[in-house]
Amino acid sequence: MAPSDHILGLVRKALDEFDERPLEVSVRRAIRIANLVGETKHAMRLAMEVRPITGDRQTNAETSRMLMADPSIWSSLEGPHEEAMRQYLVDRTIRDDSGNATDQIDSHSLSELQFWNDEFEVLKRSGERLDYKSELATRSRTQRILGRTRHLTFALLCSLERRLGYTNINESIFGGYRVKVDKLLAEGAPELLQQFQRGLPATPGGSLDDP
Repeated sequence: MAPSDHILGLVRKALDEFDERPLEVSVRRAIRIANLVGETKHAMRLAMEVRPITGDRQTNAETSRMLMADPSIWSSLEGPHEEAMRQYLVDRTIRDDSGNATDQIDSHSLSELQFWNDEFEVLKRSGERLDYKSELATRSRTQRILGRTRHLTFALLCSLERRLGYTNINESIFGGYRVKVDKLLAEGAPELLQQFQRGLPATPGGSLDDP
């Protein structure tokens, strides 16, 4: 696992540039970070947003396993990867005009959704006739998907920044105490300090040369 300060730097860079970069860029950054810290569920959940819907099934499965902290549980019906899939299916279920879930899933990637969203804007500006009811329903669904993904990505990055920042603060505090303790031991009990540094059991009243 990469050092926490390096990962924290990646998190803060992703957050600082979150509103300046395309959503897909932020999502891929979050996948990388989640993978580094062993957050399999979030890494795989966000990976489902950017993966293409076509391709060889075996290759797609192997690619997904690369993001798992423990690939050996892939065949299990329980685990973070299964929870990620459950959440994805719920979020991507297409609903009718009354808000009821259908048996259809919108499985298009973020890049495809963004492409169609941009194309709709181009067609609308061109004055070309469109089936606005159908287009509006599709675009509304697209905006909900993009919005949920943006919120999940931002929340994950914020959570990791808090966790890693807290870890670094603790390391800094205890590191400072350790330096002070080592200094006091060096001045008052140098033999004891040497035993701690060598990982040897302390022997009160004795020395390192005692049998």
